[in-house]
Amino acid sequence: MKQHIFLALLVFNSLNAVSAEMPSVKEYKENWETNKYDQFIRGLDNGLEWASDEAYRKYGNQIFCKPSEIALPINEMKKMIVEQLKRD
Repeated sequence: MKQHIFLALLVFNSLNAVSAEMPSVKEYKENWETNKYDQFIRGLDNGLEWASDEAYRKYGNQIFCKPSEIALPINEMKKMIVEQLKRD
């Protein structure tokens, strides 16, 4: 039963993520202090980590090296993004 609930939540959550559009830089800057794009940022983080692992498995090259013992909270990731946007 727990597996069915988990799968249902996973499907509904992924439908919500697919329906959302990628924010523009302007939209992100206007809303970075809210949690509006938190799920989007976590998805990017997970996708980059997966892509790096896959590139290492297939080709022996990592895209980047994120230490496995570091788990950045969403607030820290958002601060890093805002700092980079200020520099650009």
